[in-house]
Amino acid sequence: MLKGRVISGDKIGRTLGFPTANINISPEDTGLAQGVYAATVLVRDVSHYGALVINTRHNKVEVFIIGFGETIYDEKISIDPKKKVSDLISYSSAKEIKQKIRNDIEKVKDFFKI
Repeated sequence: MLKGRVISGDKIGRTLGFPTANINISPEDTGLAQGVYAATVLVRDVSHYGALVINTRHNKVEVFIIGFGETIYDEKISIDPKKKVSDLISYSSAKEIKQKIRNDIEKVKDFFKI
């Protein structure tokens, strides 16, 4: 279980249409390999589904919470990774990145059967 306060990130996910909640945990400290994971996310004592990104190039972890649109900066959240759904791959265009994110979210939904 990964726990922490939501911090402001680079807002790249938001710019692409997929805002993420970032917590200040070193990816190396998670014990997880780099990639995208299906995860449950506890926000304000309510469980949600999410796509957790572990990227060792950043000093934080981030999660896209499916169907969630509230601002939660400085709030505590807990993330429970369940299964790795894809690897991280470099892309040359925003269009390619958006498609990869959409595909990853679909894999998370399939895992949770939502």
